[in-house]
Amino acid sequence: MNHQKESYENFYKDKIEEALKYTDDDLSGVYGYDEQFLKVNGEDRARLSLIDLNTHVQLNRLIVKEFNIKKVS
Repeated sequence: MNHQKESYENFYKDKIEEALKYTDDDLSGVYGYDEQFLKVNGEDRARLSLIDLNTHVQLNRLIVKEFNIKKVS
């Protein structure tokens, strides 16, 4: 067993969990994507979210100014 490789993997796993503030116990591994279109101070914005579908933990959220909307009729 390569202990150096294992220690690096654990180091990065710990850093990722620390950055996300979640552990494997908090996340199911089943993720969904959601987008909402809204106005902020009268300007169009899109809110993009990544969500764990089983635990309902929101992993990431981003509000963007520039986007294209294609309407399907």
